[in-house]
Amino acid sequence: MTEDLRPPYRIAFDTARDPYAARNALGILGPGGTLVPGGGGGSGAPLGAQYIVAAADPTLTAERVLTNTATITWDFTTPGQAKASTAAGGGNVSNSGTPTAGQYAKWVTATTIQGVAPAMVLADIGAQPAGNYQPLDGDLTAIAALAGTNVIYYRSAVDTWTAVTISTGLSFSGGALSCTVSTAGSQPLDATLTALAVYNTNGLLTQTAADTFTGRTLTGPAAGIAVTNGNGVAGNPTLALADDLAALEALAGTNTIYYRSGTSAWTAVTIGTNLTFVGGTLAATVPAAFITAVSAPLSVTGTTLSIDLTAYSTTAQIAAAYQPLDAELTAIAGLTSAANKVPYFTGSGTAALSTYNAENVGTWTPTLTTATPGDLSVAYSQRIGSYIQIGKLVIVWLNVATSTFTWTTASGILQITGLPFTSSSAINFTGGMADTSGIVSVPNTYSDFGINVPTNSALLQIIMNDRSTGLRGFVNVNPHTTSGTNLIIRGSIMYYTA
Repeated sequence: MTEDLRPPYRIAFDTARDPYAARNALGILGPGGTLVPGGGGGSGAPLGAQYIVAAADPTLTAERVLTNTATITWDFTTPGQAKASTAAGGGNVSNSGTPTAGQYAKWVTATTIQGVAPAMVLADIGAQPAGNYQPLDGDLTAIAALAGTNVIYYRSAVDTWTAVTISTGLSFSGGALSCTVSTAGSQPLDATLTALAVYNTNGLLTQTAADTFTGRTLTGPAAGIAVTNGNGVAGNPTLALADDLAALEALAGTNTIYYRSGTSAWTAVTIGTNLTFVGGTLAATVPAAFITAVSAPLSVTGTTLSIDLTAYSTTAQIAAAYQPLDAELTAIAGLTSAANKVPYFTGSGTAALSTYNAENVGTWTPTLTTATPGDLSVAYSQRIGSYIQIGKLVIVWLNVATSTFTWTTASGILQITGLPFTSSSAINFTGGMADTSGIVSVPNTYSDFGINVPTNSALLQIIMNDRSTGLRGFVNVNPHTTSGTNLIIRGSIMYYTA
């Protein structure tokens, strides 16, 4: 039989069936269930002892109660055991596979770790969304391998970085690049020189303002001067006379009068008979045979005709010999005369021209018709029309006699067309007189007939007049005429044209 080496309190604790018995076995509680100071080992628990319990115990003063949380739960279903489980599936961790040296640990489940090679780690990193990691880059790898300090590097090739050589006159220390070249004898910075340094315009250099420059070009006028190489780019600018100035410059004659005989052409004037041109003076000599009587201010000495204006040197002398200046005469003098135009004054000292309307006499052809001719048929035995026009006033005469006058569908006012001029649009003329024959069915009160010219028209309307009342009415083809009965209409009227 194997000897039981457990201490007596452990044997009593292991065989206990309830917590109180277990505590008594350990000496934690004395008779009556009271705590025993310095207990433990069968003689009471240590004074500083703490206890892990599944539920709160009022008899303990230093206990730790196993409590469920959002991530940890406790399982007491197995006697003598307390199991902790995580919300993700348990708190125990195990390895998957057989890890080897140099591998990395990778969680493959909530409780399982697997050993993976470095290549797998890189593949997993590369599968992450862009922006969560720095992708592998040749330039960054090259920069990471640089070992120099206090050195400037430049990208000398793809994924290659090389140290910059600091040449003479430069220094690089403590992150500062400095120029060590002496400025002795150098041109100081100047705004004008800076402006000139950036100037890049062809042409003649011109300063338009302080430190401001532009290019100019010599440009000639429309005629007279020709400019070559005006901006000086192709050669020196040159100016030359052109057109009339070139022609004048080329003249070689002296004591000569020239005239412009064509475009850019000048020709010497021929001094004709009885004229001389000497020393810049043009003089005329009149033969004695042509001089019969000369009065002041003209005089003749030998064959020379002269004019002496000394007698007209004062205002009084001029006023006695000439028409005084007058605004009305000046206004008329400023008009341009033309056929059938007469001058008239539009105000004080102002004048204009008006058209003069001479008497105009002519003939016209009167045509007898109605407002709605329908099947009206007319033939004439007499058809005469004449007129006289004075300005806008027109007087017309007519004499119409028919040889045929038939109708069945004609209607409306009896009228005569063909007037020589259209009437004014402002006045309706009804003052014409007419002598008629063949007009019937006229009320007894209408004793005579007349002619009316409507506004803005070239026709006459036949009207009837009631002298007792002053009323007027229109003569209509129906009922005032009879088909087959000839008409005679004679009369005259005056009206104004438009």
